[in-house]
Amino acid sequence: MRRTSSSNLCVPARAAGVLHALFLAFLLPAAGACAHDRASGDWGGRRSQLADLGIEFAVDYIAESFGRDDAENGSYLGNLDVMLTFDTEKLGAWSGGLFFLYGQNNHNSGISYSLNLLMPVSNLDAESFTQLSEFWLEQQLGSRVYVRLGKQDANRDFAAPRFAGNFVNSSFGVLPGSPMPSFPAPALGAAVLTEPTSWLGLRAGVYEGSPEVGSFGESAFHDGAGLFAIGSLLLSHDIRGREGGIASVGGWTHTESDRSGVFGVYDVLLFANPTDQDDPRSVQFFVRGGWSPEDDEEIGAYVRKKLLKPNERHSDKSCRHTRRQAKD
Repeated sequence: MRRTSSSNLCVPARAAGVLHALFLAFLLPAAGACAHDRASGDWGGRRSQLADLGIEFAVDYIAESFGRDDAENGSYLGNLDVMLTFDTEKLGAWSGGLFFLYGQNNHNSGISYSLNLLMPVSNLDAESFTQLSEFWLEQQLGSRVYVRLGKQDANRDFAAPRFAGNFVNSSFGVLPGSPMPSFPAPALGAAVLTEPTSWLGLRAGVYEGSPEVGSFGESAFHDGAGLFAIGSLLLSHDIRGREGGIASVGGWTHTESDRSGVFGVYDVLLFANPTDQDDPRSVQFFVRGGWSPEDDEEIGAYVRKKLLKPNERHSDKSCRHTRRQAKD
């Protein structure tokens, strides 16, 4: 049930209509290879040696463009992620520790700024920035408790569906209507993640209430910054002996805005052949919702669902979109 800080999945390019199908036909046969190999390889064995010593390095670059059929509006957005992970036990320091550094550069701007939208079109839409987005130390206590201190993304641990990364929609990223610290401004804070049993998880976190892009966490000590506190309960279940669903319910409060709310997430993985552990074919479904007292500048209630089917195709005649990702 524990969710990691970064994903090793290789996401194929997405585009509308016929181009979408052509891109997928070209990229899907290579998906298995790219899930295990890095673009720059093993550096003559040095990369594996560093991993054995407790140092892992990863780089992601995402290029995204939008264009409208009925207007001249178009955009190009690029996002560079550089991540370093240090395993304190492998480094010979102490056991159970993990130190994570995450540098990020987001350049140009998405199409949302030219359309005056309530919510951004893409989960990468933001004004250009270069920053150390996250830096935290996670310590394992026993076999079922993890404590994380530092600048971090709260949405990843509390309200992110497992399968939302297949889509660019911003509403599948950060929970709408909630001031939860996340992209592009993670927050200084502390989180406790526990798994009392294999099917039950409890999580709680307290973060700075008004994080700022480019901050190293000093914004937590500004006057009026406030606090954001959140807690959730997770329940997981198998389906015929294979990984199944995860349900999460929780609540949050924000001292500066004097607002509180509740949320829920449920996602499920339905395998085509549950009895065959080597058959990866599946249908994935997730639904997420949230509620908070209405505010003139915020979304009061939100519900979003999605069913992912094998070889799914989607066409939107009003907007053309392409996203490419390079991962090392």
